[in-house]
Amino acid sequence: MLNEKEITLKASDYLALCEENERLKKEVEKLRKKLDDGLGKKPSKNVLNLGIVRADMQPLVEKWLRYKREKGQSYKPTGFSTFVNKLMKLSGGDVETAKQIIEESIANNWAGIFPLKNNAARMPIGFIQTDNNKDKYKEQTIW
Repeated sequence: MLNEKEITLKASDYLALCEENERLKKEVEKLRKKLDDGLGKKPSKNVLNLGIVRADMQPLVEKWLRYKREKGQSYKPTGFSTFVNKLMKLSGGDVETAKQIIEESIANNWAGIFPLKNNAARMPIGFIQTDNNKDKYKEQTIW
């Protein structure tokens, strides 16, 4: 069994460790700030929550954010979550469709994302495209 002197030593050792831990945390924070300042980075006021993005969609969203940054544009948290929701809606949750949406928007230098342009949607009603020969459209009976 521990006597009173040993208990006092244990408590003081614990307090000393806590104080040292706090001192080290402050020192690490100062070093991080110096590093950020040295690289010319300003602390971001609006930190985007990438946790709201599905893991398989994160590379696409990061690509879009890099594109927006290159254009000198950024998102605030509300706008970012709305963008993520819109991407999920337009793509139906499909990664390949989302990739096409992002790439089309970047290729066209658009500020936002839009539904994919679909050639079939622009064809006259009652016709289907068969191939690229002279009979480009073939009449179709619609029931």
